[in-house]
Amino acid sequence: MVQSGELAKYPLAVVAKLLDVFSDNLGGGYDIGCQFKTTLDNSSLGPLARLLHHTCLVGAFHRHAHRRLCQLFSLTTYIKGLGIEDLETCERTFSKSNSLASGLHYASIFHHQQAIDSYFEHNDDFEVYANLSNFLHNNYKQALNILTNGSAVLPKLMQDLRVVDESDFEHWLDEEKKLVNLSASKLALDTTMAAFLVPPSPYNVVSYDTQARNTHTAETTRHHALEDYEGNLKLIQALECKLEVTTCWVPEDVEWQRVGRLVANRKYQRAVDHLEGLVVVRIFELMKMNRAGTGYKLCKHIAKALQTRSVAIRSALNTYNTIASAMSPPRQILKWEEVVEYAFLADFDLLQDTCVDVSQSPWSSPAARHAMDLSFKMCWAREEISRLDVELFAGMRGSAEDH
Repeated sequence: MVQSGELAKYPLAVVAKLLDVFSDNLGGGYDIGCQFKTTLDNSSLGPLARLLHHTCLVGAFHRHAHRRLCQLFSLTTYIKGLGIEDLETCERTFSKSNSLASGLHYASIFHHQQAIDSYFEHNDDFEVYANLSNFLHNNYKQALNILTNGSAVLPKLMQDLRVVDESDFEHWLDEEKKLVNLSASKLALDTTMAAFLVPPSPYNVVSYDTQARNTHTAETTRHHALEDYEGNLKLIQALECKLEVTTCWVPEDVEWQRVGRLVANRKYQRAVDHLEGLVVVRIFELMKMNRAGTGYKLCKHIAKALQTRSVAIRSALNTYNTIASAMSPPRQILKWEEVVEYAFLADFDLLQDTCVDVSQSPWSSPAARHAMDLSFKMCWAREEISRLDVELFAGMRGSAEDH
């Protein structure tokens, strides 16, 4: 973000203005809303934002780049009071203003600013307000379409999933929040425990004497071994204090064996992370290649990068499957066809949990999550229609008074 110039001070300034003008119970969407929430809490605006119950949310367009924990608490799909708003107005506005770039490529800084100011002034005066009724009308149609299509699809999904009432989806969401929160806490603790076990391991298999006999630079190796030993010893002592370990563990100890399993789980999770990162980059590249306005040369460049990415994904997939099959009990084995169809980070989060078997949870299947999301969309569509009935009436009354 520093390289792009998208500094945190800009959204902080926006939030400060919104809080000053609109006061309490606001929700603001940002592409990194989950991280921005922490930034806002730690800033000088934090006390005021908490006092006025400001909520940081994530726009629907950026949902695929966020983990399930973030989605459950910040994604528009699960937030009451937003209707069908996707919080991506700025994305559409900036996308529309990109047409200025070609004509201003060689212009001066002054003419850059002049053209941008003129464009947005014209947009505000002649397009935004003129198209307001059309905007409300389109939202009404979209909400009705969601209800019409959902009414045809959701009952069949509920029947297949043996769900009796839509209120069950709210219970699923609460259960998933608790489980994902628990998994995140366990992962943080397990990582610390695994770090405690890993440093001593090399000294069980390689000693200084062995290294000295097998190298021509014995003195250098001696210094390096001593430095490594001292550094690792300090690390071990710090971890012992952190974990409140009073007696040094040996391989025969129950704790050593338990943490050994945590290390195996950590390797599994890192394999998932690596595979996940490659797939997400592939998603972004596919989106860019299919976006309107992407040039032919750039499309060819992205297509070539996708070929290379596919090779890397296959390699990461093989590594993951090897580690997953060696786990006790064995974890889910993935196929190439499944991985390339993953479109959200949430699909990987179900693989991450090595402490609880989520496969038995009713919300764990893609069909169940689709039904749950559709149910919430229909709820928010009804909410949108209720609000639009008020907005359209107010707009018609204002138009009549003007004439």
